[in-house]
Amino acid sequence: VVGGIANGCTEAGCALIGGETAEMPDMYAPGEYDLAGFTVAAVEKSELKDGASVAAGDVLIGIASSGPHSNGYSLVRRIYDRAGRPADLELEGGVKLVDALMAPTRLYVKPILALLKSHGA
Repeated sequence: VVGGIANGCTEAGCALIGGETAEMPDMYAPGEYDLAGFTVAAVEKSELKDGASVAAGDVLIGIASSGPHSNGYSLVRRIYDRAGRPADLELEGGVKLVDALMAPTRLYVKPILALLKSHGA
């Protein structure tokens, strides 16, 4: 588990500076984990994007999400349960729902930084 987190940090260009793995055998079955994390960032005040420079005619650019991400899974589970937990449910493109849900979350740091750099932001 920690190896995957470390790989994500490397991909995002950030440091893994600490953490812990709690052992709670009275709460979780063998092989089950509860994982929580957070990110801390620092930015120079002059680099903050507060919306003050937004003007008529500016363009808003969106990046497609790779999935529901962390908080979206509560809703996904509820929908999946109401559908009777179909193991073979296929999405558009022939991808099975279970495979789509188990796919790693895409990290958006590098594309966003590249976009900001290319537009002088």
